Amino acid sequence: MDKIVKEVYRILKYSIVFFIPTLSFQNTAAQKFHTTKEWEHYFNTRRSRLDPIEGIWMNLHIVKSYYEDKLYNIDTNKNSGRVAIYRQIDTINNERFVSYKTFDIGEEDQYLQITFRKENNANRYSMILEYQRSKIRVLNTAVISNSRLRFKYEKPREQFKDELYYKDKNGNIVEIIGILNQELMKMKQIYEHNWEKLYPKVEVIK
Repeated sequence: MDKIVKEVYRILKYSIVFFIPTLSFQNTAAQKFHTTKEWEHYFNTRRSRLDPIEGIWMNLHIVKSYYEDKLYNIDTNKNSGRVAIYRQIDTINNERFVSYKTFDIGEEDQYLQITFRKENNANRYSMILEYQRSKIRVLNTAVISNSRLRFKYEKPREQFKDELYYKDKNGNIVEIIGILNQELMKMKQIYEHNWEKLYPKVEVIK
């Protein structure tokens, strides 16, 4: 059984973000910016009007994997890429809201879309995380402190079910079936994010 659990964990760690069919999800508001320099130029043009959450962040996080509610492993991701957070106006039921959207710099396919909205506390934001293929959402709170953006969430069980295909080490497409599927449903993953502000630094934002 331990061998099977190790294989399920390996799938979760290395291959679970691959989808069948392959689809491209892009935020149309951000399509014109692809590189770090382009995003830096964009934020420079709005420097005097930036909210502290706006800018370029280094995606730093750990993933705690559980099997049958027992901690199985902790993965530390010291550099999972750069993320731009930018201001956007959303309209919901004819009401306009200021939102802050994420965009993974350099990635054509956006696996996640995270939306932040201000709360009454200046350093707290409501967080809405949406998996772009399945449209499954996770809600929580994010906090900014000392150039760090902190939030966490549990990957929904429904999202595990949506990711029943992966690529093996040889690049072959494999469906998770039988006992692997059953064991996958016994896994749980907690993502704890602690992003670092890269640009512009908080002290230059008025």
